[in-house]
Amino acid sequence: MKNYRFRGALFGLTFVAVFNIAVPAQAATYEWDYAGSPCIDAALCLPASDALPRFDTGHGFLTTGGPITVNGAVGNQITSFTGTWDGLAITGLLPTDPNDLHYFFNNNTFFDPPGNQSFRNYLDFEGIGFSVSDGSAVNFFFILNHYFAVSSDDPPYGYGSFTGQSIGDAVTFHEVPGPIVGAGLPGLMGLMLASGGLLGWWRRRQKIT
Repeated sequence: MKNYRFRGALFGLTFVAVFNIAVPAQAATYEWDYAGSPCIDAALCLPASDALPRFDTGHGFLTTGGPITVNGAVGNQITSFTGTWDGLAITGLLPTDPNDLHYFFNNNTFFDPPGNQSFRNYLDFEGIGFSVSDGSAVNFFFILNHYFAVSSDDPPYGYGSFTGQSIGDAVTFHEVPGPIVGAGLPGLMGLMLASGGLLGWWRRRQKIT
């Protein structure tokens, strides 16, 4: 009985190690950079009376979760958005529920280009809404081959409270490589060798006994 218990425990330990190493995580992380200039193109920008042109820069990381369908296209829900915006710390994502007082025209969805529709390229028109450390809000979105950022400093955030907008062509998203399947193989081999040595020692002890 002890023999079976010992071997069963050894097999279970090895199986758990293999499973934890071989199964990749579902989430993906991207590094993002945004460099905007004042949006003065009348065909693309809101009137200056609604959103004054401004210059915006940002850098940080975003993490996506499982797939989600938005406006007929499949993307991935953004679960975290961190970094800095114009020197201010990003404090979190804004809600996607239009009935929430802090909704800022955002669905927080990330699409792989070109997506199911030709105009989608990482972000859609609803884009990402996030708050920064001075209490203001930013919506970062994509339309007509350009990325835009619209800011508000009048909480609760929403329509009619736009205070600035920029247009950025020099925006980048780079996926941060996750753990490579099999990268833990040396550790696994060490575990298997140690387990084999332990089993050999136990057998020799049984013979001596």
